[in-house]
Amino acid sequence: MAKGINTTKASADNPNRQMPKRQKAANMRDKGTIKRLNMYRNSGPIRNKAGKVVGGSLMMKGKSGGQEITSGSARVQPDRRWFGNTRVVGQKELDKFRNEMSLKAADPYSVVLRTRKLPMGLLQESSKTARMKLLETESYEEVFNGKRSRKRAKLGATDYASLLSSAQASAEKYETKGPDRNIVVEQDFKVEVSHDVFNKGQSKRI
Repeated sequence: MAKGINTTKASADNPNRQMPKRQKAANMRDKGTIKRLNMYRNSGPIRNKAGKVVGGSLMMKGKSGGQEITSGSARVQPDRRWFGNTRVVGQKELDKFRNEMSLKAADPYSVVLRTRKLPMGLLQESSKTARMKLLETESYEEVFNGKRSRKRAKLGATDYASLLSSAQASAEKYETKGPDRNIVVEQDFKVEVSHDVFNKGQSKRI
């Protein structure tokens, strides 16, 4: 067994516990289920009444994923694969590949074998601009004509007066709920305790 793993505690919260031999395994939680339940229980941050994060697994410095960070687990393997750029292409190489790809794709006597999974949709520049086809799905004639299928257009307010009244009603409803904790309150000026280091060299005896 690895060091630091508790296998003696026969609890439903311990994923590394030893299963008893005589008891059926179907009646006990497996390792994946225990880890998932512990994630639901301990993954979220702990907040106070004001909404400030005061604790939780994200603020733990000695644990990660429920496991204690030791000197062996906190080290990164000194390998060039973790510290070097992998599969990075520049703009010049991308333009060169795009030009060669367009020439080979237009040639009827050549066949392009796509051995690697490349995002060809990102390499080919589309001539059409992406736009919303709102008028094709719901045109003005279908909404505002006399033989419209829908009785009324989807408008929150028909005129400025109704829009103003709805805005005032929502503002009054918001004010009745009480003060908002998300609003940043500017503190007034107050006299702090001055340190003695700021009074050095200001002696009046000279």
